[in-house]
Amino acid sequence: MSTCISVESVPSCQWELLNIGISVILLVGFYTSNFCSLLVGGL
Repeated sequence: MSTCISVESVPSCQWELLNIGISVILLVGFYTSNFCSLLVGGL
């Protein structure tokens, strides 16, 4: 289902990858902050 195959849709593919990267970074940051707060709360 990826749009990266077609040459015409390269910009949209790059935007798609950028959005995925941002989402992953936000998720990792969210879970890391939650994990740290759990550790601090546990101590």
